[in-house]
Amino acid sequence: MDIQLKSGQKLTFEPRGSALNNALKAAKTDQERANALVALGRFNISSGQIDRAIEYMNRAYALDPKNPNVLHHYGLAQMRVGGVLAGIENYDLGRWNVPQHHAKYHRAFNFPKWTGQPLKGKRILLWAEQGIGDQIMHARSIPILQAMGCEVALECDPRLNDLFTRSFEKITFFSQGAKPESKLNELNFDYQCSLFSAWRWAKPVDNPPAYLTPDANRTKVFKNHLTQLGHPLNIGLSWSSAAKANGSQRTIQLPDMKPFFDVPNIGFHSLQYGVNSQDLLRLRHKTKLPIRALPKLDAKDDIDGLASAMQAMDLIISIDNSTVHLSGALGIPTWVMLPRSGEWRWGQHEFENPLYPNMSLYRNETAANWPELTNNVAIDLMKYAKTCLKQKDA
Repeated sequence: MDIQLKSGQKLTFEPRGSALNNALKAAKTDQERANALVALGRFNISSGQIDRAIEYMNRAYALDPKNPNVLHHYGLAQMRVGGVLAGIENYDLGRWNVPQHHAKYHRAFNFPKWTGQPLKGKRILLWAEQGIGDQIMHARSIPILQAMGCEVALECDPRLNDLFTRSFEKITFFSQGAKPESKLNELNFDYQCSLFSAWRWAKPVDNPPAYLTPDANRTKVFKNHLTQLGHPLNIGLSWSSAAKANGSQRTIQLPDMKPFFDVPNIGFHSLQYGVNSQDLLRLRHKTKLPIRALPKLDAKDDIDGLASAMQAMDLIISIDNSTVHLSGALGIPTWVMLPRSGEWRWGQHEFENPLYPNMSLYRNETAANWPELTNNVAIDLMKYAKTCLKQKDA
């Protein structure tokens, strides 16, 4: 593609897809060809061309099945098309041998790595990784590990301690900092393992039951507050992601949700982390949308309170962020609005998701046309509200 400058100079830009194809043609070894195919696969995923991306990943794996970079992304591709158990094995075998991934996520503990050995009567230290939403999603394996007869300790984001302590019996928690606490390596554990890597052997089932338990007393407080407001239905909204890698692609603007507010008999409440009551007042004034803040709730740092607030709602509608992992793990009806090239965990199928059976998925078919998607969601919301009100009146 050529761009003519005012000076008369011509600049030539090579479209990324063409550049990657040229890199594939120039590759001289199987390793180089496999890495070039992975790059093409990732490019096609970002463009929403999932079938073509899977084809490239399959070709890369066939060429160089022991290449860590190939295994990492081939595993992600397998999980994207529904092969979670096969995919997690390849992903895990690859990712810990990719220097950038290892440096970013691996936790250095002195205990033997758990690789599926019998756990009856043993003590295992699990360490959470990645974002808080990932940690919530990964935690579904904890009851499976406990059923194997072992004593479980977990190093995780300290914001999860209260919620996880209530949800998982007989488990010891350690707050996760930038580096592991030195005292942890002085304790007596038989094994250590990433909470996500544990999926390889503590295999989570499709359509699992809810595995997190909110504070019933705090939920009651939120429900009383909502009752006083007098809305027949109450819906929690979240619209922004702070993820550094692709949060901007998932984020929508609150005004794009305006069609939701046209549906009668619904109160809308902010579950958006990073937006306090004063921020919300400014948003309300700017957008003229009657969204409310929930009293005494910090949706970013008070995860236990956020879980209780969610439990008081009839429905959660959100983009892909930690909010949906929390509502999914609580078993609360949730509608998730996804960009065209969503994360592997949301698969390829509309509406259904085996990781969270209480979710409905809505996919944006174009790169940035959120208003079209929110209009479609609003149509379903109108139907949902009518059905719920009929049931309440029956």
